[in-house]
Amino acid sequence: MKGRSLTKIMVCLLWIGLVVQSCEVGYEYDIESGTDEYKGESSNVTIDTTLAIDVTMYNRARIFPGLVDTLTERRIADTTINVDLGKKYTSPQLMGITASPQPIYSTGLYAGAGELVIVDIEDNTMGLSVHIGSHTDDLTATGASSREPIIYTTKALFPGKNYVRNSFGGYIWITKKEGVIGKSDFKLKISNVYKAPDYVINAGMDPLAWADQIRNTTVPWLELRGEHVAFSVSRARIESKILEDPQYANQMEELLKTWDNIMETYYYAYYGFQKGDNDPKFRMPEFPERVVLDVQLENNVYMRWTGQPVFSLNTNFMMNDLTDLNTLLSGNSINFFTVFGNNYAMTQSPWWSQMAAAANMIPFYRLVEQGFKAGITQRMSDVFAAENEGINELFPLALSYVSADSSKWFRSDAGTNHDAYALLPIIQLANYNNNDWAFYEHLNRKVKQNPLSSGLNFFFTELCTYFGKDFSPFFDHWGIDLTDAQRTLGRNYPLLDKTIWKYDPLSTDPNAQVGSFDGSQYRYRHNRSTWDVQAFDAYYVDNDQPSDDQSVEHIIDGNKASYWHTVWRGGTLPLPHYVVIDMKNKQERNGFFYANGDRQYRPMRMIIETTDEENIRLADNNVSWYKIAELRPIDDMQNYSAADNVKPYEGLSGQYRNERFFEFINKKNIRYIRIVLPEISAASYFSDNPDLNRSTTDHTIAEFGTF
Repeated sequence: MKGRSLTKIMVCLLWIGLVVQSCEVGYEYDIESGTDEYKGESSNVTIDTTLAIDVTMYNRARIFPGLVDTLTERRIADTTINVDLGKKYTSPQLMGITASPQPIYSTGLYAGAGELVIVDIEDNTMGLSVHIGSHTDDLTATGASSREPIIYTTKALFPGKNYVRNSFGGYIWITKKEGVIGKSDFKLKISNVYKAPDYVINAGMDPLAWADQIRNTTVPWLELRGEHVAFSVSRARIESKILEDPQYANQMEELLKTWDNIMETYYYAYYGFQKGDNDPKFRMPEFPERVVLDVQLENNVYMRWTGQPVFSLNTNFMMNDLTDLNTLLSGNSINFFTVFGNNYAMTQSPWWSQMAAAANMIPFYRLVEQGFKAGITQRMSDVFAAENEGINELFPLALSYVSADSSKWFRSDAGTNHDAYALLPIIQLANYNNNDWAFYEHLNRKVKQNPLSSGLNFFFTELCTYFGKDFSPFFDHWGIDLTDAQRTLGRNYPLLDKTIWKYDPLSTDPNAQVGSFDGSQYRYRHNRSTWDVQAFDAYYVDNDQPSDDQSVEHIIDGNKASYWHTVWRGGTLPLPHYVVIDMKNKQERNGFFYANGDRQYRPMRMIIETTDEENIRLADNNVSWYKIAELRPIDDMQNYSAADNVKPYEGLSGQYRNERFFEFINKKNIRYIRIVLPEISAASYFSDNPDLNRSTTDHTIAEFGTF
């Protein structure tokens, strides 16, 4: 049937072409970009208002976007559509995100290639445009090979009759300018168009009748429309999907409802948006998220990774990602979730650099998690696509890492520099006390209210305040550095009561290993923010780097990545080296902690001294110091002695970078500490760099403090 119809089309095209040529009709498209904006009181485009069809681009339109069979397809003489001009568009700048849905209205209508479309506006409403063709990528610069570079037309609408013609045809949108607000039941009449076989959610559509309509229409493009989504897809691919899967049409309602729920729950609510909020930075988008499948994209990519609408290649793979219910529920639509995640990435984020990339995966992970919990999948789909780097492989390793009773350095320890190691603690905190991600919704709203607040300090403060708990043990187990000020804030609340770092999302019972946390042995670190510290050589000559990035103050800044380095003088510096600390108040100290950090020249022997003198000057070489503890290399500490004055630990090692805690046999009530570094460390001491040149007496320390 379609073959005979196309033959008739060819005959008619030849006839129409002769008529057009004999009348010398020309259509003046003086819109190089495809867009006619408001530049006067009426359109600046000359349009032939006869109903003859412009066939000049039929051969190219047949290739893409396709032709409507003008002999068999019923043309609508005129139809009235309602446009809700009460919908508010909010710019991404006001929403605090990367890209927001554009103010576009679907019409369910399609313009034939080269056919005149008439849009009649009866009142004086301004600011609207008619847009023909959803494929808006300009491929001029790319050397387009699959279609013409520009195949869309946008024309400003004025009161009265408006005429527009697109040589390629296309789906018809009505767009409005930002700030235009009008009647919720605004009506406009559109003439000389075709009905697109859209599927519209909650419209009482019969799936079988819709499938039959798909099979019997020649309109090449249509939309699948939910409340929050609108997908521009090929009719031919929909027909192919229906042939492959008899249930495809029957699942369309559930598919669109699922997408609506995804957008409303995993994006809008999660990022702090609510329906109808008067404040634009909290208002849920009132226009749908649009996805357009195209035969070729700008820059020859297969998907545009940010922007509205979302553009992707019209392939079976991307079609399945978008419209196959099982693919969606199984958590295999990572491409579109990545784009939406990029679009909704907040310009003012509550996350710090170690977490930002993993945080963008939260909406997709939540879908994957929901499918697993609901039994749709027997194994969580991997949210990270690289082979052997998915959550199923890395979460167990991360759980083993965080559960170990040892000091750690988050994402700097070997094997941990993967986003899965950042995603897991995010998930664990989301499920503390069955909170089910509500804290993050609160956090994202809070950061919008405090645009100058972000990062770890903001996050930790809000976390402790929200739950009324000190979460320092959680961060310690993950090796996430907290400043002393942050730890002091945490102490305003009771200590965390659960070992939430053992929460395993891959388990059918994620809380199986989570138990009560015994905080009686927790090491509260002393606040070092007021401490004074200086470094000297054997003759009390200043031994501190003059540059700020290696000064001795770095050993009390709470950051293992910074460090103190002895002054660069070349040759040898007289030993021993001293680091002298005034802790400003005399109080009981259970012990001390020390971190090597990433730098070489780590101490192999360390003597801790104090003095009973008061109000000393740190640079005074005449102070009487006495030893209260000594640390020696691991091998040497096997011969532990009570004279070491610390409980028997394994001692110092050049291979350890992270904090290690050393407890005094008896508590010390002290104010001053002098760290004595009496000797050069042998080259063999540095197992990670045994060839290190030890001809100098350099020393480095990353962190030192007391608890």
